[in-house]
Amino acid sequence: MNERNSKKTRKFKPKKTRISKRFRGGYRGNYAYRNLNDLPNLEEGITDLRCQGNSLSSLPNLPSNLVSIVCSENKLTTLPQLPNSLEMLYCDNNQLTALPELPENLIDIACQDNKITILPNLPINLTRLDCAGNLLTQLPQIPDSLRIINCSDNQLTRLPNLPNELTVLLCSNIGLAELQTLPQHIQYLDVASNNITKLPNNIPQTLVRLNCANNPLTSLPKITSVRELTLSFDQIDLLTVDFIYSSLRFDPMFRSQGRQRPIEIQVVVRPQGEEIPFEVQAFRKYCLLNGFDDIGLTLRQADKIKAFEAERLATKPWLAHTL
Repeated sequence: MNERNSKKTRKFKPKKTRISKRFRGGYRGNYAYRNLNDLPNLEEGITDLRCQGNSLSSLPNLPSNLVSIVCSENKLTTLPQLPNSLEMLYCDNNQLTALPELPENLIDIACQDNKITILPNLPINLTRLDCAGNLLTQLPQIPDSLRIINCSDNQLTRLPNLPNELTVLLCSNIGLAELQTLPQHIQYLDVASNNITKLPNNIPQTLVRLNCANNPLTSLPKITSVRELTLSFDQIDLLTVDFIYSSLRFDPMFRSQGRQRPIEIQVVVRPQGEEIPFEVQAFRKYCLLNGFDDIGLTLRQADKIKAFEAERLATKPWLAHTL
């Protein structure tokens, strides 16, 4: 057993793991988090390639039947030609300045946190696009199939026409001065840290989550469907009593001139001195005051998680070679 294991460590080969029905007929090429500078030539049988978390500066030619590729967290400056069979491309956290031509079967793209200046034409079946944290000054035509888009932290200043079926639009910190008519089925809208002075009057009733903090808004339209509204403290005077008694969220880190934060005392004080109380669940209040989201709450148990992982790998070392 020891001799067999030692041979495996001398020459690493990806574990051939049969995966979901979507990838039937192929296997997973797992090179993730291996400290690799290069990948070997890839076998044609690979349909799911995982090579994230390395120091790769380029990729070899890709198998013609590849369906999914995750090459995040590398040093890639370019990508090779993508096969027509590809449906999922995750190439975030690299040094890419452009993407190659995108296959028409692609439905999910994550290319955030690169140096991309322009995107190619988007496939007609694309459902999710995450291109945040790049150097984009414009977006290509958005296909009607798109449901989720994150284009935050770019230099766009304006958005293209958006499909009515879009449900999530994240476009914070892009220099946006005007927000066009919203898609009819929008559920989550994040336009924080822009230059917007006015939101559209006809807010769809599907919208339940809105972040418009750090904008020079002069008013808020009537929004009866929103259950979570994020504002910066200087926008609180825009609120009406109807908003106050909805499920609102204020910036939990804000303190002004030694005053208690509104969430601490559950009272909003308008500049004229009017006090407006509001209700908030105890656990939610605790999370807001301490800046905890779902990930933050989990990370509070980081020591226990690390201990569990160490114990698990000590008793089941083969898990280190799988995703």
